[in-house]
Amino acid sequence: MTAVAGCGAAEPRAPIAPPVSASQVRDAGGLRTPKGAVFRAWRAVQRDDAATLHASFAPDAVTRRAIVKMLHGLSPLIPKGTLIVRRVTQRGHRARIDALIRLVALRAEQDTVTEIETTFALRKVGHQWRLVDTGFLTDRVRRVENRGRTGAR
Repeated sequence: MTAVAGCGAAEPRAPIAPPVSASQVRDAGGLRTPKGAVFRAWRAVQRDDAATLHASFAPDAVTRRAIVKMLHGLSPLIPKGTLIVRRVTQRGHRARIDALIRLVALRAEQDTVTEIETTFALRKVGHQWRLVDTGFLTDRVRRVENRGRTGAR
């Protein structure tokens, strides 16, 4: 994770990208491409849409309950973050996407930009690409599932 110094009062504000749109998901190939599948999942995170996010994962990857809990536990900055796809590597029915999530916190005294490098692993299920693991989301989902099993908070 890298924090980048923000802008002073006399400088322009840090840009905040608009949420991922349905047309961006379509233009990226929808579920027919790894990139489209990741954009669909990120759009679901931005919209707090647990059903779509759960459907973005392979059937055996995570539970819907864990997805709901994870969404409620995210920082309020995450849904406003910008997803930047850096590289897509595809081999047969498996794919990996290296990406950057840029978070901007607008503050009166100084804006802060944080960049999180992450990886999305996908596999083809039928004719659609589905997430099986992400360095960013799945770790949080698994922590939620483990807390449920152990009763820890």
